[in-house]
Amino acid sequence: MHNKLEKFTTNGKILMLALDHRGSFMKSIDPANPDRVTKEKAIQVKSEIISGVYDLMSGTLIDKEIGLPAYKSLHDSLKPFLLPIEETGYTDEGGERVTKLKYTISELEEAGAEGVKLLIYCHPDAKTRNKQIETAGAVMEMAKEKDLPYFLELVTYNHKEDEFLILACVEQYIKAGVLPDVFKLEYPGSQEDSNQVTKLLNGIPWILLTKGDSFDNFANHLEIATSAGCVGFLAGRSLWQEGVPMADDNARRLFFNTTARDRFEKIVEIVSGS
Repeated sequence: MHNKLEKFTTNGKILMLALDHRGSFMKSIDPANPDRVTKEKAIQVKSEIISGVYDLMSGTLIDKEIGLPAYKSLHDSLKPFLLPIEETGYTDEGGERVTKLKYTISELEEAGAEGVKLLIYCHPDAKTRNKQIETAGAVMEMAKEKDLPYFLELVTYNHKEDEFLILACVEQYIKAGVLPDVFKLEYPGSQEDSNQVTKLLNGIPWILLTKGDSFDNFANHLEIATSAGCVGFLAGRSLWQEGVPMADDNARRLFFNTTARDRFEKIVEIVSGS
């Protein structure tokens, strides 16, 4: 694994907590009245999630507005973190999802980020696919200039149920010369397709995202992906989503300190092979 990624690894594995959710996080706290959720409340809940797994993770992905203040409230000396460079959500262009950048690499670096994450919505046949590929390539060049690790997250959309498009998307990005330091990917769909992803990436590490799946599904997919060469995870909602809307502070903290923590321990074991 490339030297600049070492800070995000434990024994060569990427064991990271994903907590960069913004608008969707407010909805998770109070689905009926997300506008009533204060920033202070969101910061509190995020700090509780991080506290539950802090000693287990090799790093985290947080957002600048809520996650960063939550993270800084915990310790003076923190494990490395990524910040997202994109705006939350996406712009709809004729039914296609287009990613817009919100920050410069310099702004993320000034905020303390030791790496950058870009989320790209992709479909192999999207009319906007070239625009998305260009955005991903531009961020790659900016990250290179700053010598910051670049995590590229590909999320597919407009697919039929049980249809997996991630392998075709990865192929398009590789062919276009978009070569991030790490690919953050959905489960490719099978052992064979997971093997194909590893072969296609030719040494570029890839990790699994949870995409709000149930924890059991994610754990099963992670086992298959890991056996095919996946080197870790950036795990989010599958770990903590049931605890976020709990109104009782003690019950919520208990969930993060027990259930979410147990889940994190399990996926660490899967990736570490122990």
